[in-house]
Amino acid sequence: MSAKRCHSPSTTRTLRSLGHYENLLAAMHECKNTTVAFTSWINSKLFLSDDVWKTSLQLLQKNIPHLRLNIEWQDGKRYFKYMDDPYVDMEIVDVTSDDDWKMVHEDMMRVQFLKENAPLWRVKILRMLRPSDISHNSDYRSYALNGYPSFVVFGIHHVILDGTSYILMLKKLLQYLNAVSKDDPIEKDEVVTFHRNMEALLPQDQMVFKWTDYYKVLKERIHSLFPYHSPCMKRFPPPPNSGEEYTKTVALEFTISETERLIAKCKEHQTTVHGALVAAASIALVNAINAGATPRPADVPTSHAVNMRRFMPPEFQNAFGLFFGLTNITVSVPAVATYQSFWELAKSSKHALHANLNNGNVIQGCKIRGHLLPDDNSVKGLLASDQCKYDMGTSNIGDCDKHCPPGEADDNVHATRIVTSAAMQNLSKLFYHYLHKFRGRFCYNLDYGTNWVCEVNAIKQAEMTVELMKMAAGEEKY
Repeated sequence: MSAKRCHSPSTTRTLRSLGHYENLLAAMHECKNTTVAFTSWINSKLFLSDDVWKTSLQLLQKNIPHLRLNIEWQDGKRYFKYMDDPYVDMEIVDVTSDDDWKMVHEDMMRVQFLKENAPLWRVKILRMLRPSDISHNSDYRSYALNGYPSFVVFGIHHVILDGTSYILMLKKLLQYLNAVSKDDPIEKDEVVTFHRNMEALLPQDQMVFKWTDYYKVLKERIHSLFPYHSPCMKRFPPPPNSGEEYTKTVALEFTISETERLIAKCKEHQTTVHGALVAAASIALVNAINAGATPRPADVPTSHAVNMRRFMPPEFQNAFGLFFGLTNITVSVPAVATYQSFWELAKSSKHALHANLNNGNVIQGCKIRGHLLPDDNSVKGLLASDQCKYDMGTSNIGDCDKHCPPGEADDNVHATRIVTSAAMQNLSKLFYHYLHKFRGRFCYNLDYGTNWVCEVNAIKQAEMTVELMKMAAGEEKY
């Protein structure tokens, strides 16, 4: 095992104060939530030495300004500043099992980035000793024959990067690893800009506060007086308090053929893959609630991450930073789901989400958030609640190969799979479903807080959600 502090030059200066959403996530982070874990499976034709990793990660930090940031307080406000002496907080560990990534991934979500002049991210490389050391039970689909497999696990403060940014970052890391491992020059290195906060980049005519926004704030506050009582929590009470709450993940994969069939079925039924994910996750939840009892329909409140770049000018479509919002819909699940009702639910979920995107609800959510959660104390109050506001949340970046292409066949280094998570144990969601298309196949994982859900039930939810999507992609009736 070897730990490295890799230094690179920078200019010390305060940049700007955090925007409201950045402040909200910073306050959550200080309460041990929202730390992101991003893991990628890496395969290389040549052995990647410590120096290759160190140099590549230094280049990554040098050319992505977000990775040189720290947060400091000035006059009662949080400000971004460049680190006085930038370094990469990295560790390289030799492993013999391709299951070791999961514990490291989950441990990354427990990291807090609170030190002065320290980076807001860290990375751990799990390197297989030799290809011959890999267990015969390993999933060889993830690795090229006779290659050198490894895992790169990032822990990241959510205020500096979002889901799209992680994929863009992986693209750059692959570029540097390929160049450094073969002593090639870095070509066509795109300039990365540290932008203003998200609220300042959204259409300003839509960010003007109106009477309808005050009405929405009032409506939300009244609604909070009558908290949602999750039937799932009633059916499956939270595990006994162990004194240590954290986030765990269940990761599953689709084959390329299963991925292609699901996409084709979604087009046939005039819906989206995200609509199918919402339908499958909602049905899986209601099926678990109804198991062993008289089946009953249920309304499932759900929350969904939105890439806010869609509302920004074209030059921001590949921007690094924190540019995501949230929108909510309630999914009405029948007592007994069938093949037909699955696709009806997928279609209705798609329409409800698209309506929120097109009618201004998502941008309105960004506006009123400052009134609903105006300061750190309000955030702490939210996190201290034992009420479940949403049974589930979702995140779907889409086809990640558009942001991080597979590369050329003669490249030394390739990424084959990804898993993304964020610490959520004190957030008001039972489950968080992630679905990303990467290298031709869907990568799925379900996150859950150990204080909300036991491991057995989480695994069942994940497996049932994926099984329902695979069944819907075929001709099976259920």
